[in-house]
Amino acid sequence: MTTEHDKLLRSVDRPSRYIGDEFGLPPLLENPGLRVALSFPDVYEVGMSHLGFRLLHAGLLELRDQGIQVERVFLPWPDMQAQLTAQGLPLCTLEGQTPLTDMDLLGLSVAYELAYPAVLKMLDLAGIPRLAADRAAAPESYPLVLLGGSAALNPEPLAPFVDLVFLGEADRGLPELVQTLAACADAPRKQQLEQLGALPGIYVPEWVEVTHAPDSLALEVTCHRPGYLPVRRQVMEDLDNLPVPPLHLVPGCALIHDRVVVEIQRGCSQGCRFCQAGYVSRPTRQRSEQQVKDEARRQLAQTGYQDLSLLSLSAGDHPRLMPMLAGLIAEHGPANVGVSLPSLRTETLDPEVAQEIGKVRKTTFTLAPEAATDRLRRVINKQNTEQDLLDAVEGVIRSGYNRMKLYFMMALPTETD
Repeated sequence: MTTEHDKLLRSVDRPSRYIGDEFGLPPLLENPGLRVALSFPDVYEVGMSHLGFRLLHAGLLELRDQGIQVERVFLPWPDMQAQLTAQGLPLCTLEGQTPLTDMDLLGLSVAYELAYPAVLKMLDLAGIPRLAADRAAAPESYPLVLLGGSAALNPEPLAPFVDLVFLGEADRGLPELVQTLAACADAPRKQQLEQLGALPGIYVPEWVEVTHAPDSLALEVTCHRPGYLPVRRQVMEDLDNLPVPPLHLVPGCALIHDRVVVEIQRGCSQGCRFCQAGYVSRPTRQRSEQQVKDEARRQLAQTGYQDLSLLSLSAGDHPRLMPMLAGLIAEHGPANVGVSLPSLRTETLDPEVAQEIGKVRKTTFTLAPEAATDRLRRVINKQNTEQDLLDAVEGVIRSGYNRMKLYFMMALPTETD
């Protein structure tokens, strides 16, 4: 960390957010041929809790032998933002304290729409012009700005501010994009966009003109490159072929989700009307039981965590959930490693699941009724009933739990006081 940035740590909350140098992080390259900043526009402990961000980071670290350096950057807390502004210091990467203006590519992983303003804030703090057109016209060079993540599937809200958008799951597509950019790193920006825009799933906003109504509804789409549209969303068809990180970082401070996380399934076939993820992550794909066990074993050994979470939009739909749970708990339970699941649907809860999870330690069991009445649940296309909830709660209590968390949504359409 530079001396100037180092001084700021004495006057901000949780300086561990900005130190980096986590266990498992490889050293920086001495003379990289391409510099990539991978960003999550939220604070460190939120960004490093996001499995998708960590998988992308691990995938890009695999390109080190090709002279490609990847560094991370997160949105500072308001106290650090104020300090950077007051001292006239730019937002820098976590690993090398490299100003973002010195990077070749700035990749922004945006998981939710509330992060849109944070994208602009990060550009401001870095000293990078917000508008892509202003960056293209500037005499100095700026990094190409790439947008990705589930909140980028409608790219138009941020289209004026980015050069490229990756549509869909970037597990394999992002490394390919970075390798392509490395091959044309010395070319003019226009030629770089030509090369990158030819890749699957890459949307170049400046090639497309969208006319909007006064209420922002898109009225007409005009493409200036024949045959370019439509750009197809990319999907990782086989989860057993996911890139597997060789080493998992142990964060320097407590994260929001501070545990080993293994993805067991993508997609969901429920079609709930409130759930974006259930639509944009289709089709439903399962990871094999053996690979889940192998990945859990590897991560637990490398990190020393005592908690393992199996990640899925709807874990109860995995056809091998029960034998998978039983195997993981039998293997890791003697070492006091607890296994947890995301919130489960009340109508699919198998009492054996609660009993199995509670064998090591009983914490809080989470269910998702979603709405308070059967009528409201039908409005949002949820099929569970109040009796399903009561039966699920009874089964959880019989398994020995005395704490429970229930997820409800408020202000649903047609809801009354």
